Amino acid sequence: MTFATVVNTLWLVPVQVMVILVLLFQFVGYAAFAGLAVIILILLVNSNASNKIGSQRRLVSAATDKRMKALNELFGGIQIIKFNAWEAKFQAKVDALRQEEVDTLWVFYRKVMVFITLANTTTILVTLAVFATYVLVLHQPLTVGIAFSSMALLKYLQTCTGRVVATWTSLIQTQVSAQRIHDILQLDECDPANVQTTVSSSSTMAVAITDGMFTWDKTDPTPLFQHLHLTIQQGQLAVVHGAVGQGKSSLCSILLGEMHKLTGHVHVQGSVAYLSQQPWIQNTTIRENILFGKPYDRRKYAAVVEACALASDLAALPAGDRTEIGQKG
Repeated sequence: MTFATVVNTLWLVPVQVMVILVLLFQFVGYAAFAGLAVIILILLVNSNASNKIGSQRRLVSAATDKRMKALNELFGGIQIIKFNAWEAKFQAKVDALRQEEVDTLWVFYRKVMVFITLANTTTILVTLAVFATYVLVLHQPLTVGIAFSSMALLKYLQTCTGRVVATWTSLIQTQVSAQRIHDILQLDECDPANVQTTVSSSSTMAVAITDGMFTWDKTDPTPLFQHLHLTIQQGQLAVVHGAVGQGKSSLCSILLGEMHKLTGHVHVQGSVAYLSQQPWIQNTTIRENILFGKPYDRRKYAAVVEACALASDLAALPAGDRTEIGQKG
């Protein structure tokens, strides 16, 4: 369903319903207001149901994100998992996350079915309300002409309510997706002042962190790093090791200026080259990925390829560094 269709449905369907009720009033008189009351009641119930559907949809998205994150981590370390015969353990973990996702999906679709059922039975309930009021309250004879004319109008009303269901479902899913995008766009930007970068031939210091306090979330009362001190001299090889979740990658993020600095000073001599655990490649040639938009310098390019031990790998490819990689490669 396109955006233009959804927007036009929002104003067109209410107008169509009002026209149907006006025409229905010509046949059954004040009994048409009984149908209007039923429509309003169903709309109120569906409005409450739609709010619950939106909340449940967010839970479904969260459960799906957890499962996909676990799968990405599994495939990223599949060699270690196979080597240590951990398949059953990780399969149980993924199955548990999938079951959690299925449970939230079951609740979500159950609420959706209640919403759809109420919407699809609107015409039947309105018809019963109109004819019952016309015969039992107004004490008017229900002739064949009035019955079939009214049912024709109410049949068109069913078409309108069906469009409302499809439109409202699309709007709920769109709202959840738009909110997720909004949350990402509203994240705090990296502050360039987090890291002081200088270029000096006389300095022997490569990295210096003095009394640093850093956090990923400014609202978190407990910073990830407190009173951090680190000094690395130029030409010095530094290895940071530790258990999983001890902050090794976060330390690299500090040098990149990606963590929020609460106190302290971070000084980096020259520029920083960073190789992430999760590489990102462009859908282009190997050469263009290495250059990354910079002009081609044959000597520098050859030195980089040699330093990264890529010469033998490129030689094994039919097109060499002109080989396409990524989704099209």
